Amino acid sequence: MTPTWRPTSSLETLGKRASLLWKIREFFHDRGVIEVQTPVLGTRTVSDVHIDSIDLAEGYLQTSPEYFMKRLLAIGAPSCYQIGPVFRKGESGTWHNPEFTMLEWYRLGFDSRRLRNETAELVDLVMGTATYETLDFRSLVFEGTGVDIVDLDSESQTTLARELGYRGSDDLEETRDFLFAESIRNRVQGRFFVVDFPSDAAALARTKFVDGHEVADRFELVVSGVELANGYNE
Repeated sequence: MTPTWRPTSSLETLGKRASLLWKIREFFHDRGVIEVQTPVLGTRTVSDVHIDSIDLAEGYLQTSPEYFMKRLLAIGAPSCYQIGPVFRKGESGTWHNPEFTMLEWYRLGFDSRRLRNETAELVDLVMGTATYETLDFRSLVFEGTGVDIVDLDSESQTTLARELGYRGSDDLEETRDFLFAESIRNRVQGRFFVVDFPSDAAALARTKFVDGHEVADRFELVVSGVELANGYNE
């Protein structure tokens, strides 16, 4: 019987993790991107209604370093990155944990295409090189469901999702997230970027018009069926 005090990670895994962190730091150092460290405990927390924070008597454990890093950018900080622990309440599953390590970086003067290219370079560095596809959100969901989501109103999207097994609320964003996730499940191999999300899913991203439809200038990277990274032109 294994003593309960023993860590679950092996020493070999810890060594590989240390090497990975070194590669990432070297990657950004060579590009003139500075490393910063911001608080993990703050008096305020994320405003996204779909992300739950862990609250303590002293404040909130941060769900990402976004706001603290943007505060640095607001006073004139250059392009910067951070690697550190973040916390999200209720996040538990095969690919989720209430505490996990996040890499976040901000690049001044980059558009979303240039940021996608840098993201691919970083992933190639730590996972080995591969080819990348780029699909827009509309095409991905059509590929996965056979339905052009642009032609569907909110009620029709919910109906489609429920036909595919969705059991959540009628919230449009949650329904569409389900359709997105289902479409990704059909692509368990390879690496691809998803771009041009619906404009009402822009959050802080800029919007643009593609084929007469307003879309969000943001992207997500999927690797072997796992949503690994996201970014946007803010």
